[in-house]
Amino acid sequence: MTGHAGVLAVLLVCGGAAMADVRTEGLIGHWSFDGCDGKIVKDRSGSGNDGVIVSGTLHSEKGAVALTLNGVDDGHVRVELKQPLRLSEAITSVFWFRAERLRTDTVLFGIPNANPDWTTPVFGLSAKGGHAVYGQFGAKGVSKALVETRSPVPLNQWVCMAATSDGDTVRLYVNGAPDAELKQRAVLAFNGQPLLIGAGLGRKPSFRGRIGELRLYNRALSPEEIRAMFEERRMAYGWTPPVESAPLDGTVIVETHGSNPDTPGPWRAQPTRLLETLHGYTPSGEGLKRNRYGGSLELPRERATGFFRTQKIGGRWWLIDPDGCRFYHVAINTVREPRQVQKHFGSAEQWPEKVTAQFRENGFNGLGNGSSPRLQQVAQPLVWVRRHNFLFAFARAKGLVEAASGTQGFPDRCMPVFHPEFPAFCEAYGRDLADTAGDPALLGIMTENEIQCPVDLLDRYLASDASDADRKPGRDAAAAWLMARKGSTDT
Repeated sequence: MTGHAGVLAVLLVCGGAAMADVRTEGLIGHWSFDGCDGKIVKDRSGSGNDGVIVSGTLHSEKGAVALTLNGVDDGHVRVELKQPLRLSEAITSVFWFRAERLRTDTVLFGIPNANPDWTTPVFGLSAKGGHAVYGQFGAKGVSKALVETRSPVPLNQWVCMAATSDGDTVRLYVNGAPDAELKQRAVLAFNGQPLLIGAGLGRKPSFRGRIGELRLYNRALSPEEIRAMFEERRMAYGWTPPVESAPLDGTVIVETHGSNPDTPGPWRAQPTRLLETLHGYTPSGEGLKRNRYGGSLELPRERATGFFRTQKIGGRWWLIDPDGCRFYHVAINTVREPRQVQKHFGSAEQWPEKVTAQFRENGFNGLGNGSSPRLQQVAQPLVWVRRHNFLFAFARAKGLVEAASGTQGFPDRCMPVFHPEFPAFCEAYGRDLADTAGDPALLGIMTENEIQCPVDLLDRYLASDASDADRKPGRDAAAAWLMARKGSTDT
């Protein structure tokens, strides 16, 4: 499928009908719900790649027919690519849709990764935090490109997306106008997977809203063509320019480019609520009186133990700090020394004290999991959390780890917590925590992070190999649990 010159153009019209017969040169895929029987979506390009509707209902628009998906029963369109798409590293995608909900990792259209745990398509348009993200992934070691819309996708109104890649730059268009771009070469690597429209990957939710038409081209579309295609189709979907409205109560638009200052991502606009602009809000004067840990000096004190603990008061659970004050942990997760520490903090030696003071000035009283241990060496450290990976360490010691998407995995994706050697291992491994046992600023111990826990975990335990000494304990524990509750091991 590689080696074909040209540019791919993808037009997906969600909530629309068959597109007018424009720019058919290079058309290699065309799926429309106009005249559809509700079961099969014909490929009108002549390539023979018909699609199957996996749940959904047809809906008539002003000049189009759409497929409505409820986002609950895994409704989507599945196109088995019997004939390969003649695509190269140069790609364009144009997409019309009307979303009622847009949850992270929902695939608007795309070809999934062969790894079932991977939630981003190797090619296509997906959702992330309310934004649309266009992606192209090449073979291992080859550059990838991910470009995200600057603003969240508006819900319950028509939106026309376009993404173009000429081999050097990937550009996004929204409603015919340029929106974002990334200078990046990305070569597509096809893997024999089907083309999906409106699906959810890795047990993520499917699309909720309307989809209508997808076109694929193997030629470049210019900005003028993208604009013209938008203008020609917008009335069929009842698209009208958005009405300007006042900002949400107490919000301003804040733009950020990601959390990593060394490799910033695309700029994103988010409505951000500020107390000083909140209607009806009047500051009470001075801030709350707090002790050295950040606990409240204005609420009744409880028993002081010299360490953090929990206590249920009036039907509500509270954190109680070492001095007996009620405590809210307001923390920053993963605070580490920046590369340009001298530029921003004077020196690496000054960084711990200065950054701790900055956090306190801005209302933070703690640090989350994974922060630099140097921050506990200041005169008055913030309340902190320590992580000690009992399960991952045990799995590595027993050779029970394997590669997984975004984390370490286990055989059959089953945690080896029922292994008979695990309790003794934890007793020994936990002795490493003795060096901070007397630290009053230690809020607690976090054991593990991002553990694999699939929704069919019970079935996976029951299906484990009973002849494998390392897997049999998990299988036996699952069977005993099920037997105690149902009197049977049938799920």
